[in-house]
This record gives sequence, structure tokens and C-alpha cells, in this order.
Amino acid sequence: MSELTVKSDASRAEVGRVVLRCLCFTAGLLVNSFGVALITKATLGTSPISSIPYVLDLRFAPTFGQFTFVLNMAYIAAQAALLRRDFRPVQLLQVVANVIFSAFIDVSMGLLWWLSPQGVPAEVASLALGCAVLAFGLSVEVACARSPPRWAGPSEPASFALTSRSCSSRAGCHSSSSGVSTA
Repeated sequence: MSELTVKSDASRAEVGRVVLRCLCFTAGLLVNSFGVALITKATLGTSPISSIPYVLDLRFAPTFGQFTFVLNMAYIAAQAALLRRDFRPVQLLQVVANVIFSAFIDVSMGLLWWLSPQGVPAEVASLALGCAVLAFGLSVEVACARSPPRWAGPSEPASFALTSRSCSSRAGCHSSSSGVSTA
């Protein structure tokens, strides 16, 4: 077997791994969106990151997913502004993740049109199920993404930018393959 064939096979294998990771990450986003919808349908409140889009959805015409998209785009813009030259083109993949996540929130809300828990026990059960689904989706995302800050879900960009900016000026922080951590 020639050296060129070996390199070609390795390259194809790497492309296959990247495609698989992207598909796996997308599945995590879809599960997360469903978890957010379940939590919201519990009518016991929603996560802080979803509360602004949900309240706006209750008052204005755009949907929960559309408002989520707009807010997450603002977070991505804030990340780009905070990181300036450190904002890498690969981080624009967050826009794709945002489109998928936001659109599937609307799909999930539509799929759950029938869910209207009556009474506190049913609401708590719906909330617990939503939290479990969301936790599972997050674990799928983390397991699939080699470097979460670049592939991070839509709510991550501004917080990562703030963390990485403050850590770059402090001695207790260091960059790792899975993000920024404190020592």
C-alpha cells in the first residue's frame, strides 16, 4: 500500500469522525430543545436563559424559538465583540447550532401541544422529566464535541468570552481542551 493511500484513508476516517461528531452534537441540540419545551410546558417557570424569549412569546407575535434565536444571536455578537481578534471563524458554527436549537424549540412546543399538566404533582413530574431530558441532551453534546467552546450551544458564547477574557489576565486560570478552567 502506498503512502498516499494510507494518508487518504486516514483523511477519510477523520472526515467520518467529524461528520459523526456533528450529527451527534445535532442530536444533543434536538434533545436539549425538547427538554426546554418540557420544562416550559410544566408551567412552573423556565430556565433563566429561556425566560426572556418565553415571556416575549407570551406577549408578542414571534414564537418562543424565534425569540430564542434573536437573544442567542445577541449573545454570539457579544462574544465576538468581547473576544475581538480572538474570535475565530469556526465559532460562527454557533449560528448554525442556534438555528437548529431555536427551530426545534418551536417544533417541540408544537409536538407537546397536548401537554398541560394539571396540579402540582403533574407539573413537578413534567418539570423533572424536562430537566432529565435537558441533562441527557447536554451530556450528549459534551460527549460529542471535542472542544465545547467552539461547538458550544447557543447560550454559551458570551459567558465563555467573559471567562476567557478574565482568565487570560489572572494567574489562576488556564486553557484546556475542554474549555477554560480555574486552577
